[in-house]
Amino acid sequence: EEMQSPIQVIEKQCNDIAAEFLLPTAIIQEKWDASLQVADNIKNITEVVHVSSLTVAIKAFKTGLIDRVSFLNFYNKEVSEFTKRKKIQGTQGGPSFHRTIKTKISKNFMNFIYYAVKSESLSYRDAYHLTTLYGNNFEKYYEDLK
Repeated sequence: EEMQSPIQVIEKQCNDIAAEFLLPTAIIQEKWDASLQVADNIKNITEVVHVSSLTVAIKAFKTGLIDRVSFLNFYNKEVSEFTKRKKIQGTQGGPSFHRTIKTKISKNFMNFIYYAVKSESLSYRDAYHLTTLYGNNFEKYYEDLK
């Protein structure tokens, strides 16, 4: 094992404490059913303890409930599935920009910014920066609020 700086040692200790707080060893040992597949055990425990499946997998590995090969197989499968979901979400998109912007910029705030721009006490550049609306989107959003 390579030499660790004192900060790395402290960080590891903090991570171990946090892991024990989120998923106590006693709980994972109590809930683990050796007759089930690794993935089924992990799923069951995440439903009870409400931590990520990777948190459970890491804890299962560190406590000796699963070996390194089982851990790495589970880890690689999870990463692969996550990547697939992200790709699908990227192609399907989410709610439209114009639907979500209303949750980010209130009508009062937009009115204040718009009138500050029109009275020349705020530049368009600063207004765009404050609202994250640029060019025609700034004017369109203001018009949509009326």
